[in-house]
Amino acid sequence: MSISIAPSAEQERIVAAIEEHFSRLDAADDSMAAPSLRAAQLLESALQAELRTAKLHSQPLSDFLTEQLANGRSVPTAAEYGLPVLRLTCLKNGWVDTSESKQGNFGEIDHRRYQVESGDFLISRGNGSLHLVGIGGLVPHGAHSVAYPDTLIRARVDPSRLRPEFLSLIWNSRIIRRQLESQARTTAGIYKVNQSMIGNVLLPAPSPGVQDRITRRLELVRQTILQLDAGVDRYHLRSASLRRSILSTAFSGRLVPQNPDDEPASVLLKRIAASQTTEPKRRGPRHDQ
Repeated sequence: MSISIAPSAEQERIVAAIEEHFSRLDAADDSMAAPSLRAAQLLESALQAELRTAKLHSQPLSDFLTEQLANGRSVPTAAEYGLPVLRLTCLKNGWVDTSESKQGNFGEIDHRRYQVESGDFLISRGNGSLHLVGIGGLVPHGAHSVAYPDTLIRARVDPSRLRPEFLSLIWNSRIIRRQLESQARTTAGIYKVNQSMIGNVLLPAPSPGVQDRITRRLELVRQTILQLDAGVDRYHLRSASLRRSILSTAFSGRLVPQNPDDEPASVLLKRIAASQTTEPKRRGPRHDQ
């Protein structure tokens, strides 16, 4: 197989052009992340302000459960047909994106035990990043039939006492994160929380009416964050496509203008080969007998 090699001077120009284009994309990546971060900080500040003004007390999550916390089930990927099983990436800003799934083969396992319902709250029980372990998301209304894997824990709460939407709003806030991160244990570089830790998490528990009021006030901010994040995701796909296009253009010789005065790479390679053949061989040290 023959490989076309650009002259060394052109190679240097190509590398410089790639670095320039990539540095611009890196700067754009950083600027795109800033609005989402500021919006998330605004939501956190607004939530803390609402909780300070509300009359509330703290209760463990276990007090609000209608059934025990339950781990999901991981199964082999189905070759063709199967039941969709959520991926860990389904947790997004307090919600579960049920499109983040793969086909699972449950075989003889009763899959109904692991199917999620609207109002279920799913919690990550392990992650390589401390700030992501224990994050949670609410299964929205109208979600299609999907199961959850053993990397997630399901919580079902009594909505007459704890609104699932309010739980979704507060779960990823600092007041909950501090508790989970202080209890998480690490094994082989993976931070983990278990059902006992999650059940003992103390929740700010105002009356259901106050929960509804806080949720209504802050939902607009959260929807704005979701829209910003969706835009950032689309941008990152575009950025990755541009990077591939830059490399493709570079390797096809179309990124920088060619200079006919550049020494061809073939000449350089021949000169290197010639110098190696004419260079005297080094003799090893002489040993007198």
